Amino acid sequence: MNIKTEFFRIGGIPAKATPGCQNLTGSGSLPAVLYGETSDKVYLYLHGKNGCKEEAAALAPVLCAGGWQILAIDLPEHGERKDDPEDKKECFPWTVIPEWKAVVKWLDERYSRVALCAVSVAAWFVMRTFRDRAFDHALFLSPIADLRLVIEDMMARAGVTASDLGWKQHIPTAEGETLHWDYYAYAAYQPINRWDTPTEILYAESDALQPRETMEAFARRFGCGMTVIPGEHYIPTDSPALHRWLAEKMR
Repeated sequence: MNIKTEFFRIGGIPAKATPGCQNLTGSGSLPAVLYGETSDKVYLYLHGKNGCKEEAAALAPVLCAGGWQILAIDLPEHGERKDDPEDKKECFPWTVIPEWKAVVKWLDERYSRVALCAVSVAAWFVMRTFRDRAFDHALFLSPIADLRLVIEDMMARAGVTASDLGWKQHIPTAEGETLHWDYYAYAAYQPINRWDTPTEILYAESDALQPRETMEAFARRFGCGMTVIPGEHYIPTDSPALHRWLAEKMR
């Protein structure tokens, strides 16, 4: 299926992150890609860690066939932004939040229906960013519902306590990750306590990042639909099970 594809940059993006953050400057625009024919409805695709905006191309044959366009953007330190000398922003909530608010404002000015398709930690970020706003609907793929739990699991594997992290602020681990006190504190003290968007969740039964009971409790609390499929946290974008689920759940 030949999908219309347009690469461009979205302007009006805050060049600096939340006041008080250091060395987090950007160019004032974000690289983006838009899939599909002109429409009045659009999915904002938000990839997970180590992903990129171009992942959305694999979903376009399904979602665009339903009359939707897909706008995908890169997280800080991902995709085109990773090697951009003008983009020094780091991938933390306080960086992402003002960016995503500006992107959604841009979408609201051009579309009558805006929905979400978010992967892994991007689902947590988007729920923190838009806790006071309801979208048309949301499709979450292997979402992180409890980021505190993910970070605490990393701390446990590294033998790091909250006191250790609070004292040192930043601790590299043998897994190649760095634990950050401010990120942990943000996740611990700002859990998801409101989400009004009608949401469907696709969960892999062997997900090692979010226990099934955590995801089921989240789904019950916020009235989300939840589908469980075989697999691990990362669900390949070309998965037939994923494509069937998308075709069934898009509105």
